[in-house]
Amino acid sequence: MGPLFWSAPASISGGQQQRVALARALALNPAVLIMDEPLSNLDARLREEIRSEIWELAKSLRNTALYVTHDQVEAMAIADRIAVMHEGRVLQVGSPSELYRNPQSQIVAEVFGSMNWIEGELVEGGRVRSEIGILNLKTPQAISNKLILGCRFGDVQINDKPADRSDRNGCFQGRIVRKVFLGDFTLYDVDVEERRRIHVKAYGHGDWSGGVTLTVPHEKLVIFPRENQSRE
Repeated sequence: MGPLFWSAPASISGGQQQRVALARALALNPAVLIMDEPLSNLDARLREEIRSEIWELAKSLRNTALYVTHDQVEAMAIADRIAVMHEGRVLQVGSPSELYRNPQSQIVAEVFGSMNWIEGELVEGGRVRSEIGILNLKTPQAISNKLILGCRFGDVQINDKPADRSDRNGCFQGRIVRKVFLGDFTLYDVDVEERRRIHVKAYGHGDWSGGVTLTVPHEKLVIFPRENQSRE
């Protein structure tokens, strides 16, 4: 028989401790595996690595896993269905793509990433007169005259070409007041026609400064009645 090695739990790394805890839980072959913030104490690289291992184990063992997390990336990467809870209430249940693109409240929308929120009023032709100008709706009907519209940072398009005067709906002139390079993308803060600051997450190799044109795609907007919404 070969030599035996033993390590006290405190002497192994955080990633190894999480693997040991997961193995101990799975050894009982539970019908439902419940995990409460299992990756909260790990660094970003280890979180990504163990997140993938948890997903692969759950699929291969055909266990039902209930995974509690405040990290939207973890939830979207692991879950088949997500339940968003706030103050003890379930606000919405659905697939990651459903909750990301069709949130039923501002709270749910912000769970899955930062949003630009723009107030406006419905006018003729299914359009909205907003803080930054005229915006088209993706559907001609709206549930209220006073609206709040949301657009994710990454859905706003940015370029340095002037907007065509014949098609200004959804296109706005702005000036960059701050930009932050974050590796895979650059985050721009843009003052739109001195009325409102819009945040833009731009991927690729563009490097803009000064005056720019922003386009807010109507199909990417989420729309709520203003009087019924709260993010508190």
